[in-house]
Amino acid sequence: MKSVSKIVISFTMAVILLICVGVGGIITVVVVTMTCGVALISPIDEAKDILGTIKEGASDNFFSVWALAEQKERKENAALIVRIGQERNFSPNSIGIAVATAIQESKIENLPFQGVKNDHKSLGLFQQQPPWWGTPEQIMDPVFATNAFYDALQQVPDRDSRPMIDVAIQVQIPDEKIYRRDWPANREEVAMSIVKDSYTGDGKIGDNCTSTAKTTVGWQLPLESGVYDVTDGFGWRCLFVCKNHDGVDLAAAAQTPIFAAHDGEVTFSGVNGTYGNFVRIDHGNGITTEYAHMSDYEKGVTKGVKVSGGQVIGYVGTTGSSTGNHLHFNVKINGKYEEPVAYMLEQGIDIKIHQQG
Repeated sequence: MKSVSKIVISFTMAVILLICVGVGGIITVVVVTMTCGVALISPIDEAKDILGTIKEGASDNFFSVWALAEQKERKENAALIVRIGQERNFSPNSIGIAVATAIQESKIENLPFQGVKNDHKSLGLFQQQPPWWGTPEQIMDPVFATNAFYDALQQVPDRDSRPMIDVAIQVQIPDEKIYRRDWPANREEVAMSIVKDSYTGDGKIGDNCTSTAKTTVGWQLPLESGVYDVTDGFGWRCLFVCKNHDGVDLAAAAQTPIFAAHDGEVTFSGVNGTYGNFVRIDHGNGITTEYAHMSDYEKGVTKGVKVSGGQVIGYVGTTGSSTGNHLHFNVKINGKYEEPVAYMLEQGIDIKIHQQG
């Protein structure tokens, strides 16, 4: 995991960053209170050479066509897109793809339903369609929508070696002819100028604005996005015996890496009856997660060890009472099993939307 080299902070600005960076379909969450005029993000080492070639002023030209109040909203949204991308360890170019796509889709405005002007009831910064991207309420949350876009972008491995418009089309799946028609020649230049302003501490993205983005911190998928299918949910069912199914089953190929869903301490690592190879993690505040039927444990994941969200803790298998390779994932609060899909959704993680199907 790579880290930000430093954060530029002024005396007029209060900043709290709670960051959890992981792998695959991760939701990285940022809690920020920002007094504007100063950018939050300084350059990471790998970005300096790339961003040093970006032309100055293109972002000013983009924002200047709106009144100050409209500029304020768009600058806040642009800052959020850049910030989340950096904290999720995306390259400057990939962050530029996200910004360019938001410009194309909404002019970086969090658009509600626009009636006949909307394309298939699309919503938000990236004009995402329910239910494929989430519920309408989720899509209208800029944090959720931005993370959902980055989740999809992460599935394009060659994204940084292709034209931005080609990658945007692959992620958004629009009417390609219209999308190319409406994508101006300077779109990449404008997007990368916005990224550069946020990285360099010029303060342009934050001018005349106050931005607050809040959500629950640090939770993420236990398997990489797109590698699993939800095959059994929480509740009463009969298989070998009739009993309450206390978790959710995520079918995946054998040896698929399993990730800790949050920072915590391993309180059990070993064979646990019908669960087979099993790990339990205590996340504090009475919250634990459990991972069952694993083929094996990651080296060093033993009782008492501290783990980070996104850290590999084991591998998918079919040990214990199991009919095939899958991860059985549980969430417990104060010792009581909770519906894991619903609980994770409350944390901003939609397990179902990230499955293969």
